[in-house]
Amino acid sequence: MVKVAALIEQFWHRVPGGTGRATAETLQAMIELNEKDLELVGIKAWHPRANKASFSVDIQTERLHLPRPTLYGRWLDGKAPSIDGVGHDVAWASAMVVPTTNTPVVTTVHDLDFLNYPETLSRRGSRFFPRAWQAAKDRSDRIVCPSQYVAGQCLNQGVDSSIIEVVPWGVKPPERTNLVSDEFSQLSVDEGYLLWVGTKEPRKNLKRLVEAFDASMAHTLVLVGPKGWEQDPNLSTVSEGKNLIVLPQVSDELLSELYQNASAFVFPSLAEGFGLPVLEAMIRSTPVITSGVAATAEVAGDAALTVDPLDVGEISQAIDSVLDSASLRSELALAGLQRAEAFSWSSAAKDYLDIFRAVA
Repeated sequence: MVKVAALIEQFWHRVPGGTGRATAETLQAMIELNEKDLELVGIKAWHPRANKASFSVDIQTERLHLPRPTLYGRWLDGKAPSIDGVGHDVAWASAMVVPTTNTPVVTTVHDLDFLNYPETLSRRGSRFFPRAWQAAKDRSDRIVCPSQYVAGQCLNQGVDSSIIEVVPWGVKPPERTNLVSDEFSQLSVDEGYLLWVGTKEPRKNLKRLVEAFDASMAHTLVLVGPKGWEQDPNLSTVSEGKNLIVLPQVSDELLSELYQNASAFVFPSLAEGFGLPVLEAMIRSTPVITSGVAATAEVAGDAALTVDPLDVGEISQAIDSVLDSASLRSELALAGLQRAEAFSWSSAAKDYLDIFRAVA
């Protein structure tokens, strides 16, 4: 029997992002494996009961007595409260915040882009992430990365290769339907629209994306996702006749429709540790244009058009290439679907369980 204490506090973050979704999907996949020798317990900070989580997983949960900022600060210093009272065999620091414990620790490092692009961090982030990374290096028995790109970043930071594992994220096949929901219809989105999905923050490169859209033949660009610490792109930056639609976080059902009906998904991030939206578009047979740098190129493989995220003209030309060629759209749709089908949350869950058992 192996009992895993998994940090799930990110489910209550204002913007849980891909880190929250990856943790929730991996835990859910572990449950569905129905392993007889596995017990899971979630660890969270103190919250007023009115606070709602963005994700939920059906596991036992232990709520500690400190609010998140205090709890994280004490953990990064190796101070109480310890989580050892839950009786676990291994701790999973699923969001690179290592809890205080005497058991082995498996830490997921989703990216180290805060080291390469410190200018894209908020003031709080610039203080927090370097401390969290130092604690992860000092106190982890295994460091798990979602891509070879992030594993390389860890190696460059002096982490011993013997403790680094690569476990890619997965993607869920959608429930396909030809029905158009009222929610989608009310958006009045033109046919042939471009789509972007993510947290609106500097490293997502939205300013250049909007400029590339404005210079392209596309008429509509839909941006979907919560605000990070950067404001939404200015609607007045696009030319007359162009339609820039900026949406907040939407339901999973509406998001799936937006992916499925887009002519192209455009994701020219400056930095990503994985790039889950790339797979979410591909699994719905939507052509993808993404950055040819960092982990997005690794995830996309040969199944997307890749661009220099700093070159507005190159992004615009890629958009026009996809919109102007039905055969290219079909080619990318098929290649993307085949690529996405190679990634699953079940596979991620099995790999994590192997790591937990090895260190327990």
